[in-house]
Amino acid sequence: MSIQANTQSPVAGASRTRPIDDRLAKLPAYSALETLHGCADLAVRIARAVVRPRLWARDCLQECSLGLRRCLPPLILSMSFFAVGLIIAIIGGIIATLGTSDRMGAAMAAGWPRETAYWVTGMVFAGVLGSSMTADLGASKIREELDALRVLGVDPIVKQVVPRAMALVILAPILGVIAMLDAIGLLYLVAPHTMHNLTPAVYLDVLKDAVNTADLLSFILRLIVTGALVGIVAAYKGLNASGGTEGVGRAVNQSVVITFIGIWLLNCLWNAVFLASFPVVQGLKG
Repeated sequence: MSIQANTQSPVAGASRTRPIDDRLAKLPAYSALETLHGCADLAVRIARAVVRPRLWARDCLQECSLGLRRCLPPLILSMSFFAVGLIIAIIGGIIATLGTSDRMGAAMAAGWPRETAYWVTGMVFAGVLGSSMTADLGASKIREELDALRVLGVDPIVKQVVPRAMALVILAPILGVIAMLDAIGLLYLVAPHTMHNLTPAVYLDVLKDAVNTADLLSFILRLIVTGALVGIVAAYKGLNASGGTEGVGRAVNQSVVITFIGIWLLNCLWNAVFLASFPVVQGLKG
Protein backbone atom coordinates (compact mmCIF):
# COMPACT_ATOMS: atom_id res chain seq x y z
CA MET A 1 0.00 0.00 0.00
CA SER A 2 2.85 2.33 0.82
CA ILE A 3 4.51 1.64 -2.50
CA GLN A 4 1.27 2.39 -4.31
CA ALA A 5 0.88 5.65 -2.41
CA ASN A 6 4.43 6.68 -3.28
CA THR A 7 3.94 5.96 -6.96
CA GLN A 8 0.70 7.91 -7.08
CA SER A 9 1.88 10.95 -5.19
CA PRO A 10 4.11 12.40 -7.94
CA VAL A 11 1.26 12.03 -10.45
CA ALA A 12 -1.13 13.82 -8.13
CA GLY A 13 1.43 16.56 -7.57
CA ALA A 14 1.98 16.92 -11.31
CA SER A 15 -1.74 17.27 -11.92
CA ARG A 16 -1.86 20.10 -9.41
CA THR A 17 1.16 21.86 -10.98
CA ARG A 18 0.24 23.55 -14.22
CA PRO A 19 3.03 23.86 -16.83
CA ILE A 20 4.33 27.35 -17.41
CA ASP A 21 3.38 27.18 -21.11
CA ASP A 22 -0.28 26.71 -20.23
CA ARG A 23 -0.18 29.71 -17.91
CA LEU A 24 1.46 31.86 -20.57
CA ALA A 25 -1.12 30.76 -23.14
CA LYS A 26 -3.88 32.14 -20.94
CA LEU A 27 -2.42 35.65 -20.90
CA PRO A 28 -4.44 38.13 -23.01
CA ALA A 29 -1.48 39.27 -25.12
CA TYR A 30 0.01 35.80 -25.68
CA SER A 31 -2.05 34.95 -28.77
CA ALA A 32 -1.34 38.39 -30.26
CA LEU A 33 2.40 37.95 -29.77
CA GLU A 34 2.21 34.43 -31.18
CA THR A 35 0.39 35.72 -34.28
CA LEU A 36 2.93 38.52 -34.69
CA HIS A 37 5.84 36.08 -34.44
CA GLY A 38 4.20 33.68 -36.90
CA CYS A 39 3.51 36.47 -39.42
CA ALA A 40 7.10 37.72 -39.17
CA ASP A 41 8.47 34.21 -39.71
CA LEU A 42 6.15 33.66 -42.67
CA ALA A 43 7.18 37.04 -44.18
CA VAL A 44 10.83 35.92 -44.11
CA ARG A 45 9.96 32.62 -45.79
CA ILE A 46 7.96 34.42 -48.48
CA ALA A 47 10.80 36.87 -49.09
CA ARG A 48 13.21 33.98 -49.59
CA ALA A 49 10.88 32.31 -52.08
CA VAL A 50 10.21 35.51 -54.08
CA VAL A 51 13.74 35.47 -55.51
CA ARG A 52 12.72 32.51 -57.70
CA PRO A 53 10.01 34.05 -59.93
CA ARG A 54 10.02 31.23 -62.46
CA LEU A 55 8.29 29.06 -59.84
CA TRP A 56 5.39 31.42 -59.11
CA ALA A 57 5.11 34.07 -61.87
CA ARG A 58 2.50 32.24 -63.98
CA ASP A 59 0.29 31.41 -61.02
CA CYS A 60 0.65 35.00 -59.82
CA LEU A 61 -0.72 36.36 -63.12
CA GLN A 62 -3.73 34.06 -62.84
CA GLU A 63 -4.35 35.24 -59.28
CA CYS A 64 -4.09 38.88 -60.41
CA SER A 65 -6.70 38.32 -63.12
CA LEU A 66 -9.06 36.58 -60.70
CA GLY A 67 -8.57 39.18 -57.97
CA LEU A 68 -9.19 42.08 -60.34
CA ARG A 69 -12.49 40.60 -61.45
CA ARG A 70 -13.55 39.99 -57.86
CA CYS A 71 -12.66 43.43 -56.53
CA LEU A 72 -13.65 45.83 -59.29
CA PRO A 73 -17.47 45.75 -58.89
CA PRO A 74 -17.58 46.31 -55.08
CA LEU A 75 -14.75 48.85 -55.27
CA ILE A 76 -16.40 50.97 -57.95
CA LEU A 77 -19.75 50.85 -56.15
CA SER A 78 -18.15 51.85 -52.84
CA MET A 79 -16.17 54.73 -54.31
CA SER A 80 -19.19 55.96 -56.27
CA PHE A 81 -21.25 55.98 -53.08
CA PHE A 82 -18.65 58.04 -51.22
CA ALA A 83 -18.10 60.40 -54.14
CA VAL A 84 -21.77 61.16 -54.77
CA GLY A 85 -23.40 60.51 -51.41
CA LEU A 86 -20.79 61.83 -48.99
CA ILE A 87 -18.81 64.44 -50.91
CA ILE A 88 -21.57 66.10 -52.91
CA ALA A 89 -24.50 65.72 -50.52
CA ILE A 90 -22.71 66.51 -47.23
CA ILE A 91 -19.33 68.14 -47.79
CA GLY A 92 -20.50 69.83 -50.98
CA GLY A 93 -23.24 71.65 -49.04
CA ILE A 94 -20.70 72.94 -46.52
CA ILE A 95 -18.34 74.10 -49.28
CA ALA A 96 -21.20 75.84 -51.11
CA THR A 97 -22.26 77.61 -47.90
CA LEU A 98 -18.71 78.91 -47.43
CA GLY A 99 -18.62 80.08 -51.04
CA THR A 100 -15.61 77.96 -51.99
CA SER A 101 -17.16 75.56 -54.48
CA ASP A 102 -14.37 76.28 -56.97
CA ARG A 103 -11.89 74.64 -54.56
CA MET A 104 -13.53 71.23 -54.86
CA GLY A 105 -10.84 69.97 -57.25
CA ALA A 106 -8.02 70.93 -54.87
CA ALA A 107 -9.76 69.23 -51.94
CA MET A 108 -10.17 66.04 -53.96
CA ALA A 109 -6.52 66.02 -55.05
CA ALA A 110 -5.37 66.19 -51.43
CA GLY A 111 -8.09 64.17 -49.68
CA TRP A 112 -8.57 61.13 -51.90
CA PRO A 113 -5.00 59.75 -51.90
CA ARG A 114 -4.48 60.43 -48.18
CA GLU A 115 -7.73 59.14 -46.76
CA THR A 116 -10.85 58.06 -48.64
CA ALA A 117 -9.37 56.33 -51.69
CA TYR A 118 -6.87 54.48 -49.52
CA TRP A 119 -9.08 53.10 -46.78
CA VAL A 120 -12.03 52.28 -49.05
CA THR A 121 -9.65 50.37 -51.31
CA GLY A 122 -8.06 48.71 -48.29
CA MET A 123 -11.39 47.63 -46.81
CA VAL A 124 -12.64 46.13 -50.08
CA PHE A 125 -9.23 44.63 -50.81
CA ALA A 126 -8.89 42.94 -47.42
CA GLY A 127 -12.54 41.90 -47.22
CA VAL A 128 -12.65 40.28 -50.68
CA LEU A 129 -9.16 39.05 -51.52
CA GLY A 130 -7.79 38.60 -48.01
CA SER A 131 -10.74 36.52 -46.85
CA SER A 132 -10.74 34.39 -50.02
CA MET A 133 -7.02 33.71 -49.62
CA THR A 134 -7.49 32.62 -46.02
CA ALA A 135 -10.43 30.41 -46.97
CA ASP A 136 -8.54 28.74 -49.85
CA LEU A 137 -5.44 28.02 -47.79
CA GLY A 138 -7.49 26.93 -44.78
CA ALA A 139 -9.52 24.51 -46.89
CA SER A 140 -6.31 23.08 -48.35
CA LYS A 141 -4.94 22.70 -44.83
CA ILE A 142 -7.87 20.76 -43.41
CA ARG A 143 -8.09 18.57 -46.52
CA GLU A 144 -4.38 17.77 -46.02
CA GLU A 145 -3.52 19.01 -49.51
CA LEU A 146 -0.57 20.97 -48.14
CA ASP A 147 0.78 17.82 -46.48
CA ALA A 148 0.41 15.98 -49.79
CA LEU A 149 2.52 18.65 -51.50
CA ARG A 150 5.24 18.23 -48.88
CA VAL A 151 5.22 14.46 -49.46
CA LEU A 152 5.71 15.10 -53.19
CA GLY A 153 8.66 17.36 -52.44
CA VAL A 154 6.86 20.63 -53.28
CA ASP A 155 7.12 23.56 -50.89
CA PRO A 156 3.55 24.80 -50.13
CA ILE A 157 4.91 28.30 -49.48
CA VAL A 158 6.26 28.56 -53.03
CA LYS A 159 3.33 26.81 -54.69
CA GLN A 160 0.33 28.14 -52.76
CA VAL A 161 1.32 31.21 -50.73
CA VAL A 162 3.80 33.23 -52.79
CA PRO A 163 1.63 33.57 -55.96
CA ARG A 164 -1.33 34.80 -53.91
CA ALA A 165 0.74 37.12 -51.72
CA MET A 166 2.53 38.70 -54.69
CA ALA A 167 -0.78 39.10 -56.50
CA LEU A 168 -2.07 41.12 -53.53
CA VAL A 169 1.05 43.31 -53.56
CA ILE A 170 0.62 43.97 -57.30
CA LEU A 171 -3.15 44.49 -57.23
CA ALA A 172 -3.31 46.88 -54.27
CA PRO A 173 -1.83 49.97 -56.03
CA ILE A 174 -3.66 49.14 -59.27
CA LEU A 175 -7.02 49.01 -57.49
CA GLY A 176 -6.18 52.18 -55.54
CA VAL A 177 -5.46 54.16 -58.72
CA ILE A 178 -8.65 52.84 -60.33
CA ALA A 179 -10.66 53.86 -57.26
CA MET A 180 -9.20 57.37 -57.21
CA LEU A 181 -9.77 57.90 -60.94
CA ASP A 182 -13.33 56.61 -60.61
CA ALA A 183 -14.15 59.06 -57.81
CA ILE A 184 -12.48 62.06 -59.46
CA GLY A 185 -14.13 61.29 -62.81
CA LEU A 186 -17.55 60.86 -61.23
CA LEU A 187 -17.19 64.18 -59.41
CA TYR A 188 -16.22 65.80 -62.69
CA LEU A 189 -19.46 64.58 -64.25
CA VAL A 190 -21.80 65.28 -61.33
CA ALA A 191 -20.41 68.08 -59.14
CA PRO A 192 -20.58 70.96 -61.67
CA HIS A 193 -24.30 70.26 -62.19
CA THR A 194 -25.12 70.18 -58.47
CA MET A 195 -22.94 72.99 -57.06
CA HIS A 196 -22.96 76.70 -57.83
CA ASN A 197 -19.86 78.53 -59.11
CA LEU A 198 -18.28 75.28 -60.26
CA THR A 199 -17.79 74.35 -63.91
CA PRO A 200 -15.99 71.35 -65.41
CA ALA A 201 -13.17 73.59 -66.64
CA VAL A 202 -12.65 75.16 -63.20
CA TYR A 203 -12.74 71.73 -61.55
CA LEU A 204 -10.04 70.34 -63.87
CA ASP A 205 -7.82 73.43 -63.65
CA VAL A 206 -7.81 73.47 -59.84
CA LEU A 207 -7.35 69.69 -59.73
CA LYS A 208 -4.34 69.89 -62.05
CA ASP A 209 -2.69 72.61 -59.99
CA ALA A 210 -3.31 70.78 -56.69
CA VAL A 211 -2.01 67.34 -57.70
CA ASN A 212 1.17 66.60 -55.77
CA THR A 213 3.75 64.01 -56.77
CA ALA A 214 4.64 63.27 -53.14
CA ASP A 215 1.00 62.50 -52.34
CA LEU A 216 0.67 60.10 -55.26
CA LEU A 217 3.92 58.28 -54.46
CA SER A 218 2.92 58.01 -50.80
CA PHE A 219 -0.48 56.64 -51.86
CA ILE A 220 1.07 53.94 -54.07
CA LEU A 221 3.74 52.92 -51.55
CA ARG A 222 1.17 52.71 -48.76
CA LEU A 223 -1.00 50.41 -50.87
CA ILE A 224 1.99 48.18 -51.65
CA VAL A 225 2.68 47.85 -47.91
CA THR A 226 -1.04 47.18 -47.37
CA GLY A 227 -1.01 44.41 -49.97
CA ALA A 228 1.95 42.78 -48.23
CA LEU A 229 0.24 43.12 -44.83
CA VAL A 230 -3.01 41.55 -46.04
CA GLY A 231 -1.18 38.75 -47.85
CA ILE A 232 0.98 37.79 -44.87
CA VAL A 233 -1.87 37.84 -42.32
CA ALA A 234 -4.26 35.96 -44.62
CA ALA A 235 -1.63 33.33 -45.43
CA TYR A 236 -0.71 32.82 -41.77
CA LYS A 237 -4.30 32.39 -40.65
CA GLY A 238 -5.07 30.04 -43.53
CA LEU A 239 -2.00 27.88 -42.99
CA ASN A 240 -2.78 27.55 -39.27
CA ALA A 241 -6.51 26.85 -39.58
CA SER A 242 -7.75 23.81 -37.66
CA GLY A 243 -11.01 22.28 -36.51
CA GLY A 244 -12.73 21.58 -39.83
CA THR A 245 -14.97 24.04 -41.64
CA GLU A 246 -15.74 25.87 -38.42
CA GLY A 247 -12.03 26.44 -37.89
CA VAL A 248 -11.67 27.81 -41.42
CA GLY A 249 -14.52 30.24 -40.82
CA ARG A 250 -12.93 31.33 -37.56
CA ALA A 251 -9.59 31.87 -39.34
CA VAL A 252 -11.29 34.00 -42.00
CA ASN A 253 -12.96 36.17 -39.35
CA GLN A 254 -9.69 36.65 -37.48
CA SER A 255 -7.85 37.50 -40.69
CA VAL A 256 -10.39 40.16 -41.68
CA VAL A 257 -10.44 41.75 -38.23
CA ILE A 258 -6.63 41.86 -37.98
CA THR A 259 -6.20 43.33 -41.46
CA PHE A 260 -8.92 45.95 -40.92
CA ILE A 261 -7.27 47.11 -37.69
CA GLY A 262 -3.86 47.01 -39.35
CA ILE A 263 -5.07 49.12 -42.28
CA TRP A 264 -6.48 51.83 -40.00
CA LEU A 265 -3.35 51.91 -37.82
CA LEU A 266 -1.10 51.98 -40.88
CA ASN A 267 -3.09 54.86 -42.37
CA CYS A 268 -2.86 56.95 -39.19
CA LEU A 269 0.85 56.34 -38.64
CA TRP A 270 1.74 56.75 -42.31
CA ASN A 271 -0.06 60.10 -42.65
CA ALA A 272 1.49 61.37 -39.42
CA VAL A 273 5.01 60.57 -40.61
CA PHE A 274 4.33 61.72 -44.19
CA LEU A 275 2.86 65.11 -43.25
CA ALA A 276 5.62 65.71 -40.73
CA SER A 277 8.30 64.83 -43.30
CA PHE A 278 6.72 66.86 -46.14
CA PRO A 279 4.94 69.86 -44.54
CA VAL A 280 4.71 71.62 -47.88
CA VAL A 281 1.92 69.25 -49.01
CA GLN A 282 -0.38 70.47 -46.25
CA GLY A 283 -1.27 73.65 -48.15
CA LEU A 284 -3.78 73.52 -50.98
CA LYS A 285 -2.62 74.98 -54.27
CA GLY A 286 -4.70 76.21 -57.13
